Amino acid sequence: MSIFEAMERLAGAALLALAPAAGVVVPPAHRDRGVDLTGVLRARGAGDLIDGYVGELTREIWVGAETRSLPQEALERHFSDLAEIIAAYEIDDACLDGALSPSAGGDRGRRIALDLFLKARGDGVFAAHKLSDDVAMFVLERSFARLVRERQRIVALAPMLSEFLTPPPVSAPQAMPEPPPPVAKSDPEPAAPPVTPEAVPSPVAAVRLPDPPTEIEERARIRAQYDISEAAEARLIELIESQGATGATRLARFEALARWLQEARAQLMRPTNDDGDLRKLKMRAADALKAGDLAQAMETLKHIRRELRDGRRRIEARLEDEVAALKAQMTEEARAAARLAELAVARRDYLAAADLFIEAADCLPKSAREEAWRYHLARADALYRKAEEESDDVALGEALAGYGSVLKLLSDGSNARGAARANIGLGRALHRQAEGAAGTGRLADAIAAFRKALTQISADDAPLLWCEAQGGLGRSLALSAQRSRQVPQFREAAEIYRTALAAATEAVSAQHRLELNLGLGATLLELAEFDKSSAVLEGAVAAYTEALALLSRADAPEIWAEASYNLGSALLALAEARRDAAPDTPRIAAAIAYLSGALDVMTPDRHGDIWVNASMTLADALAALGEAERSNPARLREAIATYQRVLEVVDRAATPITWATASMNLGSTLIRLGEQEDKRNNWLAAAGAMVPALEVFEAEGATAHADLARRTLKRFHEEWVGLLAPPTGPVAPPAASSHLQQVG
Repeated sequence: MSIFEAMERLAGAALLALAPAAGVVVPPAHRDRGVDLTGVLRARGAGDLIDGYVGELTREIWVGAETRSLPQEALERHFSDLAEIIAAYEIDDACLDGALSPSAGGDRGRRIALDLFLKARGDGVFAAHKLSDDVAMFVLERSFARLVRERQRIVALAPMLSEFLTPPPVSAPQAMPEPPPPVAKSDPEPAAPPVTPEAVPSPVAAVRLPDPPTEIEERARIRAQYDISEAAEARLIELIESQGATGATRLARFEALARWLQEARAQLMRPTNDDGDLRKLKMRAADALKAGDLAQAMETLKHIRRELRDGRRRIEARLEDEVAALKAQMTEEARAAARLAELAVARRDYLAAADLFIEAADCLPKSAREEAWRYHLARADALYRKAEEESDDVALGEALAGYGSVLKLLSDGSNARGAARANIGLGRALHRQAEGAAGTGRLADAIAAFRKALTQISADDAPLLWCEAQGGLGRSLALSAQRSRQVPQFREAAEIYRTALAAATEAVSAQHRLELNLGLGATLLELAEFDKSSAVLEGAVAAYTEALALLSRADAPEIWAEASYNLGSALLALAEARRDAAPDTPRIAAAIAYLSGALDVMTPDRHGDIWVNASMTLADALAALGEAERSNPARLREAIATYQRVLEVVDRAATPITWATASMNLGSTLIRLGEQEDKRNNWLAAAGAMVPALEVFEAEGATAHADLARRTLKRFHEEWVGLLAPPTGPVAPPAASSHLQQVG
């Protein structure tokens, strides 16, 4: 099978795979009849579709980076085996539904190819057939990309495809022809008469052999056979005798030299496109050889050699200039495609950018290895951005494969910085994939990629890349610790962030320092759930304070608001951690300021749970400050109003624990306000808030919250009875109730 026959077989298999999208059902037994389909199409006058497919695929395999270096036998084997693979697997309905739809995007061919590729690779088919993953994906993608562009043609072929797949009607059995009658044997031919001994001729008597030729006769034969002159013969014999040859040896050497002279003269006299002077020199050398003037022939040949060497050098210089010009033109073409790709990235058309970056890499000369890996890395980055911004799992898978191909290109260790960039991209893509999956398996892979990048660079020679790798490692460690509830991983993540911040130089941008501080603050707040020491909370406060110094509310309001909320939470937690000492009113007041600033930006509709948490934390801080400043009930009234806003937003049925926590804390704050003013009305309102909260805690099985609510209500009930009884003495207020920790 030739390579073109293999391509036609691949085209037929791909057409049968797409037939269901045109409404034609392909029975399983007919999926491997692609080669028969191409024959039918040619017979019906539709062979130009196959010819166009083969022509375009031929052009692309000679210029594609994945295929242009493969020998023809390997390409033919890939095409033939891929045709079998296409016939063996069904394409998912989601891919087929959009394959021939006019509204489908430009990547529908890639999606079909990727569907088949992942299924075959998952079953180990490529390894079993010893096929290259890169070549297989490239050929599948280009095959289906070509065919889905011929949408109208494939839809128009639906009747022919249906006819092709419909078995012909079974005809009636034909009667077998009767065998011919036996032919009678003719009479045997008469046997030949026996040969008598007299018929055999007697041996002929031995004849006398002729005498062998003499040396003179042999030399004449050689001279005539190889067309040399008598003068040349004399010079050659003289040369042979000077070497001590005699007899038969002399004749053998003479014939060998004569043969060499004939071949040398024929080579010199062969038609060429040499210039006139060089042809004259060759003729002069041929004449000298024929005449046996070896000295003149040698001098002439030396002159010819010099002329040829000078000519070769001139041609080499010209070719070097042309090759250099060609390489420069190829490089400029590649850079033009890369500039288009960068523009597509700016327009957020990431698929177009990915295709253009690949085109740029293919345009480069093979020697431009440095730029080639950069374009492959830029393609992977573009696909990662599409996956991140559009939650596109297919693009994320292609980005992972792209980073892997860059690492394969740089596997010789000659470019540690480039390999580090690819490992950082791989780590980010793996982290992104882990965010949408359970467990810590993918996170372990991401952590390994970031650690590998850190072994390839240092903070001195690549400070920016080093900080990016440290930040990515800290982020993956923190998420892994959050899922596995491992305190050592939280501490390691925090230490990594601190190390990166300590080594950050002027080369590290403010944006990267901001990301490191935000990551450190978030990690320490997570750690504070397990380690409530002041040192952990002080570290979180310092990190978020540094982050806010790098942020502008006007430029990045969302990030600024979230950082302000986290800083306020850390300050309030730090103040509560020192509850045994005097109230830390400065920190509580600072927490209120940051939380209020965050809520100036946030809205319940746009920010949902984070608005609820920030409002609850602000209300807790206001209540704590109101309790510390007993002569200022305005703080308690602000806290009460904030809890009431939360209860207006939170749906009791949807998030019962959050609703009950806010209601319980509202009741506790009303009790405190009643201690300072209007005890009867405030305590009555407190009961109205706390009793429903207890009911929810009991119904939802929140045992700890329910126990605290019961104890508070019991003390409250005792004091309430005393408040309603006739006054016989001063009534002591109920013990201050603790605020419940908010959920989520």
